[in-house]
Amino acid sequence: MLTIFNREELTVTFSLEELNRIQNILAENKLEYRVKSCLKGGIDRARMGSMGMNPEKMQEYIIYVHKDDFERAVRLIRRNME
Repeated sequence: MLTIFNREELTVTFSLEELNRIQNILAENKLEYRVKSCLKGGIDRARMGSMGMNPEKMQEYIIYVHKDDFERAVRLIRRNME
């Protein structure tokens, strides 16, 4: 079971494609993970609108894995990047 006390941050990405790629790798290898999604620039966007902001960089995804699976997850992702 993955909780806030036993998880470790694996990576952060702004790309939905990258998020999907990493999720597929983790799922194929039966590694439990969680994704936290954060909207960036909320205060600035509320004050000034979103004109000039890159919409691809407005959503941040943080991927967590169990701390015991962290090293394995890093190796799997690196191997699949080549």
